[in-house]
Amino acid sequence: MGQCILDDNLVHFFDTTGRIILVFDSDGSICYANSTAIDELGISDDSYPHMETIIPSYQEQELSFYDLAMHSFGKNYEMNLYRSNRVCFPANVRFGVWEDIGYAFCIAENVKVLEEVRHELSKVENETKELRDVRNSFVANVTHELRTPVNG
Repeated sequence: MGQCILDDNLVHFFDTTGRIILVFDSDGSICYANSTAIDELGISDDSYPHMETIIPSYQEQELSFYDLAMHSFGKNYEMNLYRSNRVCFPANVRFGVWEDIGYAFCIAENVKVLEEVRHELSKVENETKELRDVRNSFVANVTHELRTPVNG
């Protein structure tokens, strides 16, 4: 496992993003993985795999992961990321480079988790609409029942 010198505030920020964050050197050796990466990828927090283990399909390219990060800053890729048990999942991935310290980073979001959250949100919105309709109907009925004896 490589050693990254990262500020404690930066590490805290990485751990609270809810996204997979990996920091790696010019050889593609991971020197830092945030808590989400450790959980999602099933990796040990004391020995990190190489980037080629997590994104093996990229081995066919001629650029190293570090070069990819240098040439694709701000671009979003849809890739499969592989867990330590070799099960993959689709992810939205971005790369970047800290040239002054010689490290690159990968930020990824599990697409399936995003889809589940969107589905749950849609479900809650539908339930809220149904409850609002029931409430409006109840208020209309109560108002009608109160007005009927008064008008009579």
